[in-house]
Amino acid sequence: MVDGPETWLVGGLSGGIKFSAKKIAIKQRAFWIGKGSEKMALDAGFETIGETRAGRNLKDLIARTKPSLAERDAMWGRLGKVYAEGARGNIPVFQNATEGMRINNVFKKYEYSALLNNPFVTNIEFRFNYP
Repeated sequence: MVDGPETWLVGGLSGGIKFSAKKIAIKQRAFWIGKGSEKMALDAGFETIGETRAGRNLKDLIARTKPSLAERDAMWGRLGKVYAEGARGNIPVFQNATEGMRINNVFKKYEYSALLNNPFVTNIEFRFNYP
């Protein structure tokens, strides 16, 4: 029996187990490279790693500990690799076309290869912004 967003399970138990069956919206993941590109991805309705709980926690950790650029890149790289391994479908990558990218940026060093090796990624689409 379904009663609104809640469902009752009964069977072999002396009573029932109540659980909530709510729909949740899952945003498509996007990646970004360069100034202004994350905002472009968010404005287009995509999720970026910085929006996730893990991303927010990492931002807080970096703000408190003030690691070097190399250390920050390694931290974001480990998290970004896992984020890319969980991606599905057509994956947009927003890139600042005016500034280009650092040679050893996180996307190139960690995330891109994880996307290429992910069997659930069907396409990687580069979208350039001109701020």
